[in-house]
Amino acid sequence: MRKGTMGIRWSVAAAVFAAGIATLCGCGQQDLYEPPHSPWQISARVPLESSPEDVAVLGDFAYVAGGEAGLVVIDVSDPGSPVLVATIDTKKYAESIKVASVPAGD
Repeated sequence: MRKGTMGIRWSVAAAVFAAGIATLCGCGQQDLYEPPHSPWQISARVPLESSPEDVAVLGDFAYVAGGEAGLVVIDVSDPGSPVLVATIDTKKYAESIKVASVPAGD
Protein backbone atom coordinates (compact mmCIF):
# COMPACT_ATOMS: atom_id res chain seq x y z
CA MET A 1 0.00 0.00 0.00
CA ARG A 2 1.31 3.42 -0.91
CA LYS A 3 1.93 6.01 1.72
CA GLY A 4 -1.05 8.40 2.15
CA THR A 5 -3.77 6.15 0.71
CA MET A 6 -4.89 5.11 4.18
CA GLY A 7 -5.73 8.74 4.98
CA ILE A 8 -7.82 9.02 1.81
CA ARG A 9 -9.77 5.86 2.71
CA TRP A 10 -10.51 7.21 6.17
CA SER A 11 -11.63 10.54 4.70
CA VAL A 12 -14.05 8.80 2.34
CA ALA A 13 -15.35 6.57 5.16
CA ALA A 14 -15.85 9.61 7.41
CA ALA A 15 -17.75 11.46 4.67
CA VAL A 16 -20.03 8.46 4.03
CA PHE A 17 -20.64 8.07 7.78
CA ALA A 18 -21.50 11.80 8.15
CA ALA A 19 -23.89 11.64 5.19
CA GLY A 20 -25.60 8.59 6.70
CA ILE A 21 -26.03 10.32 10.08
CA ALA A 22 -27.43 13.45 8.39
CA THR A 23 -29.89 11.32 6.42
CA LEU A 24 -31.09 9.41 9.47
CA CYS A 25 -31.38 12.46 11.73
CA GLY A 26 -32.76 14.82 9.11
CA CYS A 27 -31.59 18.35 8.58
CA GLY A 28 -34.48 20.13 10.19
CA GLN A 29 -38.08 20.56 9.12
CA GLN A 30 -38.71 20.77 5.40
CA ASP A 31 -40.36 23.85 3.98
CA LEU A 32 -43.48 22.32 2.47
CA TYR A 33 -45.30 24.31 -0.22
CA GLU A 34 -48.59 25.76 0.93
CA PRO A 35 -50.76 27.12 -1.90
CA PRO A 36 -52.03 30.66 -1.34
CA HIS A 37 -55.58 31.11 -0.12
CA SER A 38 -57.93 32.34 -2.84
CA PRO A 39 -60.60 34.91 -2.00
CA TRP A 40 -62.77 33.44 -4.79
CA GLN A 41 -65.30 30.67 -4.34
CA ILE A 42 -66.47 28.28 -7.08
CA SER A 43 -70.20 28.70 -7.57
CA ALA A 44 -70.69 26.55 -10.72
CA ARG A 45 -68.79 24.81 -13.50
CA VAL A 46 -69.22 24.57 -17.27
CA PRO A 47 -67.61 21.56 -18.98
CA LEU A 48 -65.39 22.61 -21.90
CA GLU A 49 -63.89 20.60 -24.76
CA SER A 50 -60.33 21.59 -23.82
CA SER A 51 -58.59 23.41 -21.02
CA PRO A 52 -59.23 27.16 -20.93
CA GLU A 53 -56.28 29.44 -21.61
CA ASP A 54 -57.75 32.87 -20.81
CA VAL A 55 -61.07 34.44 -19.86
CA ALA A 56 -62.59 37.92 -20.10
CA VAL A 57 -65.99 39.01 -18.82
CA LEU A 58 -68.11 41.79 -20.29
CA GLY A 59 -71.62 42.33 -19.01
CA ASP A 60 -73.47 39.02 -18.70
CA PHE A 61 -71.08 37.06 -20.90
CA ALA A 62 -67.74 35.36 -20.28
CA TYR A 63 -65.51 34.90 -23.32
CA VAL A 64 -63.10 32.01 -22.96
CA ALA A 65 -60.04 31.35 -25.11
CA GLY A 66 -60.49 27.58 -25.19
CA GLY A 67 -57.21 26.51 -26.74
CA GLU A 68 -57.97 23.85 -29.35
CA ALA A 69 -61.73 24.37 -28.84
CA GLY A 70 -61.55 27.97 -30.11
CA LEU A 71 -63.63 30.78 -28.61
CA VAL A 72 -66.28 29.81 -26.08
CA VAL A 73 -69.09 32.19 -25.06
CA ILE A 74 -70.84 31.58 -21.74
CA ASP A 75 -73.88 33.40 -20.33
CA VAL A 76 -73.04 34.20 -16.68
CA SER A 77 -76.09 36.34 -15.89
CA ASP A 78 -76.96 33.72 -13.24
CA PRO A 79 -73.59 32.82 -11.67
CA GLY A 80 -75.08 29.73 -10.04
CA SER A 81 -75.99 28.18 -13.39
CA PRO A 82 -73.90 29.45 -16.33
CA VAL A 83 -75.05 28.48 -19.82
CA LEU A 84 -72.81 27.64 -22.78
CA VAL A 85 -74.03 29.95 -25.58
CA ALA A 86 -71.63 29.25 -28.43
CA THR A 87 -68.35 27.67 -29.44
CA ILE A 88 -66.62 29.36 -32.36
CA ASP A 89 -63.84 27.64 -34.33
CA THR A 90 -60.89 30.03 -34.54
CA LYS A 91 -58.88 27.87 -37.01
CA LYS A 92 -55.82 28.38 -34.79
CA TYR A 93 -55.07 27.72 -31.12
CA ALA A 94 -56.97 30.29 -28.98
CA GLU A 95 -54.60 31.26 -26.18
CA SER A 96 -55.76 34.73 -25.12
CA ILE A 97 -58.81 36.98 -25.30
CA LYS A 98 -59.57 40.69 -24.91
CA VAL A 99 -63.03 42.25 -24.99
CA ALA A 100 -64.07 45.87 -25.34
CA SER A 101 -67.34 47.71 -24.93
CA VAL A 102 -68.38 49.91 -27.82
CA PRO A 103 -70.90 52.64 -26.99
CA ALA A 104 -74.14 52.51 -28.96
CA GLY A 105 -74.71 55.20 -31.58
CA ASP A 106 -77.27 58.01 -31.13
